[in-house]
Amino acid sequence: MAKDHQNEKSQSDRFKQVAKDVGADESEAAFEEKLRKLAKAKTPAPKADAKG
Repeated sequence: MAKDHQNEKSQSDRFKQVAKDVGADESEAAFEEKLRKLAKAKTPAPKADAKG
């Protein structure tokens, strides 16, 4: 099934508008800061299986 490029663009435009409406920060600096926080985040250690 082929995707309609016009629908993708309008969905993208709707997403951008909603992001603006909720006050999302669009700056590259804000993006980089969030990315750094995610990259530094430690993954939780796997839980030990309590069999036995």
